[in-house]
Amino acid sequence: MTFNTQEVITSFHAGCATVAINSPTASEINITNQLIVDIALRLGMESYIWDIAKSLQKVEPKMRSGKVTGLPKTPAPNFDTKGHPIEALLKHIEAECANNTSVRKLFILKDIYPFITGINPNPVFVRLAIDTFNAAKRSSHRLVILHDNLRTPKVFQDLIADMHNPNPTQQETEHIFDTRVEALRKSAIAQGAELPIHISPSDKKRLIRALQGMSYEAIEDAVSLCATSLRKVDVGAIEFLSKHKQKKFAAKGIRYAESPDVAVQGLPAVTEWAETMAALLEPEAQEKYNIPFPSGALWVGVGGTGKTLCVKTISQLWGLPSLIMDTGSLMSRELGASEERLREYIQAAEDLAPSILFIDEFDKLMPGGNAVESDSGTSARMFGYFLTWFEEKKSSVFVAATCNRPWGIKDETLRRFTKIFYVDLPNLAARKDIWNVQLNHCKVAIKKPEIERLAAVSADYTGAEIRKIVQQCASYSYAKTRKVNVSVEDLLAEIHRTPAQFKANTRELEELRKWARSGGATWAAPETEAGDRNRDRSVTFHSTSENSHSDIIDFSDFN
Repeated sequence: MTFNTQEVITSFHAGCATVAINSPTASEINITNQLIVDIALRLGMESYIWDIAKSLQKVEPKMRSGKVTGLPKTPAPNFDTKGHPIEALLKHIEAECANNTSVRKLFILKDIYPFITGINPNPVFVRLAIDTFNAAKRSSHRLVILHDNLRTPKVFQDLIADMHNPNPTQQETEHIFDTRVEALRKSAIAQGAELPIHISPSDKKRLIRALQGMSYEAIEDAVSLCATSLRKVDVGAIEFLSKHKQKKFAAKGIRYAESPDVAVQGLPAVTEWAETMAALLEPEAQEKYNIPFPSGALWVGVGGTGKTLCVKTISQLWGLPSLIMDTGSLMSRELGASEERLREYIQAAEDLAPSILFIDEFDKLMPGGNAVESDSGTSARMFGYFLTWFEEKKSSVFVAATCNRPWGIKDETLRRFTKIFYVDLPNLAARKDIWNVQLNHCKVAIKKPEIERLAAVSADYTGAEIRKIVQQCASYSYAKTRKVNVSVEDLLAEIHRTPAQFKANTRELEELRKWARSGGATWAAPETEAGDRNRDRSVTFHSTSENSHSDIIDFSDFN
């Protein structure tokens, strides 16, 4: 739960005079105190802290019986504050390095990166920074730069050693939770109240996952907020903490995939695989048996067949947050912005690990998949960066991707997914399940034989199209009567008015099926029955009028 300051000391001894630490802003006080106590005092250095508000301050630790009891600060002597704060700071440090007195100094700089990084930094500040970092290498003084998820520009990469102050691990998060809950429990008792704690070991694991991805301070605050809001710690805390974390990350522009409003239907291979793989998510699999965390899966199929629903379902089943990588929003005409946005998505997924990184329309991420920058080389660099990360990642991030047309994806890319599913149009059994679930979702009461009729006449319809038909009928009924009173005739008439997208155009479907049968993917459900569509052809619609809801249907061939 503490930053590894020894890594900084090793870099200093190796001759790297400037270290940049990516650390949550909320952890500034803790990491600053660590740097002063573990490095400056240990190495006999004077400590200085700079921020844009208080300028440069000298830290003079108070000691008692060999222990640090306080770290008071006073304005640094001989510091000229004239001119721009960044210019004054860098010129002062450069001059200190040139003097190179016998007293070694550690400068901890908090707010400098926003001025010397980014797409168009001030070139004067960049030059002053280069001169300062070079001067520090030739002196006995050392610099530590603190920033929150910014990026060291290439111009500084040979002058600055990048480090990361990671969020607490699963074990550390559990320790923070236990410690905080116990403190809250004692506080409640002292006030004549109680804080009931009733949570099973399995639910506690889910709760700890819900807390991961936040800083030490943020975890403490979240647990306190949860306990004071719910007045107890039980299974309900999992949802509370998950939503709390989602709000925090949403403020950073990170979107989560919402929980499915209905369960995935008719895809037994997917559900069976997901239930089996759940065991591999436990830390014991990696720590005790060296079994790698599941890498990723790809769902292939035409739109509306349930690919996205599959991802949402496994996210819910596994109890993992699913971050949405919007391939469209990645691309930008601003130089370097697209690559930076991709890194932010990946970093967010790693910060939340264990997590799912959901990439919808994966084929658009590939070179040429987006017309905005396909000729500039940006998409190729982005895709190369993503594949390298995907192949080498050590974090517990599962990549869940969907695509419509897999033949544009190279074999070496497909091999990086541990599982590939082909999701076809739903077969007869699946359509029965889909109709049943969607009708129940909209509170439409239809008898079982009628559901079987609906499934039979909707052979070419996707799950999304069936859902739309039910919603259309339910919406129309409610708008007319303020009640949902939908008959099977209403639904059949809506089917008649809404031709299936793939009823006539089957070329794309046949190409996908051929690709899947050749070994490209596992069928998410058994192949559609051979006679499924033929039976649909026997249905004859006799509409009494264009808008009638009382069509006469001949079901004689269904016996």
